[in-house]
Amino acid sequence: MWIVGIILLLLAAGAAFYGRSRRNVARTATATDTLTGDELTKLAAGVGEEVGSGSFIQRCEVVGQTVAGTDGPVEGPYSQTKAVWYRGQVTHRYWQMERRERDGKSYWDRVEHTETVSDLSSEIPFLVDDGSGAQIVIDPRGADIDEPEQTVDRFEPGGGNGGGNGGGSGLLDSILNAALRSGDQSGTIGFGYHEWVIRPGVNVYVHGVASDAGGRVGFVKPDKGKYMISTRSEEQIVGEATKHATWAKIGAITLSVIGIVLVVAGLATA
Repeated sequence: MWIVGIILLLLAAGAAFYGRSRRNVARTATATDTLTGDELTKLAAGVGEEVGSGSFIQRCEVVGQTVAGTDGPVEGPYSQTKAVWYRGQVTHRYWQMERRERDGKSYWDRVEHTETVSDLSSEIPFLVDDGSGAQIVIDPRGADIDEPEQTVDRFEPGGGNGGGNGGGSGLLDSILNAALRSGDQSGTIGFGYHEWVIRPGVNVYVHGVASDAGGRVGFVKPDKGKYMISTRSEEQIVGEATKHATWAKIGAITLSVIGIVLVVAGLATA
């Protein structure tokens, strides 16, 4: 009985830790200033006049609509959807024979596995336009992309064909062929294709660090701290984090009480 109590106490500690992390998300978002592109540009110009260009750095948030960068929109690798950012993932499902032990006897069992063959995201910067007259550059590298639109979620049995009607690049075909050659081809169940995008003209909330180190004010991955690009509003993010923190607190208290009761009862009867 006391062992179950210890397990519940460990779960309570995990719930408390999760709740604290959610409270930190809400606290950080509400404590960070939301600035316009025009305000950031003027702040950077002021710092540049004082200490030289490339010295401006400011933790802040911006809200606006996505705009393709100077090279135009990118395309989703499997749907060819026009986007400012994409992520494409391929998973390989296959059977593998594994040795098991039961009742002192050894036997072979066929076990299904899933491995990620490819997981690539676009790294081309795009812009956010908040209507203030100055667009802000957004470098997606290293950002936590929150709630992008899923445009492909498909499973193709067998060896696959590099993406079916969605198409596939030569690099993708090479990756899939290498995956098939690496093991028993008859063990392949199939390949899953998954794609997420952020389209042009979508409202986004960006939380991170703005800098003019690249010659123009933009958001980049900071050395430490949160960097998020979200299709949700700040209010939605804070509301969800607060709700999760509240339920985690209730769960931690409940598990702690039950766990302590079981530990005490178990030790008393030992």
